[in-house]
Amino acid sequence: MCIIIMGMGGKPSQLLNIPLVQKDDITTIRCFSGGGTVVVDTSSLWICVHGKSCKWSVDYVFGNVFERCKLDAIQRKRRLLQQDYNGEKEGEKKEDMYPNFTLRENDYVLGQHKIGGNAQAITAQGWLHHTSFLWDYQQENMAYLSLPQKRPEYRGDRIHDDF
Repeated sequence: MCIIIMGMGGKPSQLLNIPLVQKDDITTIRCFSGGGTVVVDTSSLWICVHGKSCKWSVDYVFGNVFERCKLDAIQRKRRLLQQDYNGEKEGEKKEDMYPNFTLRENDYVLGQHKIGGNAQAITAQGWLHHTSFLWDYQQENMAYLSLPQKRPEYRGDRIHDDF
């Protein structure tokens, strides 16, 4: 079971495999914010951050959270590794065991792989930022989506299974 969420500017004819969506009776909703189109299910983590200031940027809101997450993961891994062996493997730095978690062209990426898309809504009264992290997905659900005409440069023409 899944649903499809589309950003307010999305065009179903360009983003969805409409015959398959209709055949399988997949619920499709339009979000009031921007952003792309995503298939979500029980393997998705939905996060929403909102505030009353119009001073909005990823750095302003999240600060160094991406680097902090990576450092925390490295520190936990170091503790585990110390139980297994003392020192680093030949030519391997412990810091390189984890790909960078960053914001790239409006997507959250882990190394070269997209793990979450983002959307924002900004008004005079405040702002809202939301994302859906896809921890796992059902490969067959990706058939509901078409390759979007507008996509980040780093994605290129890769299919959904490649990122």
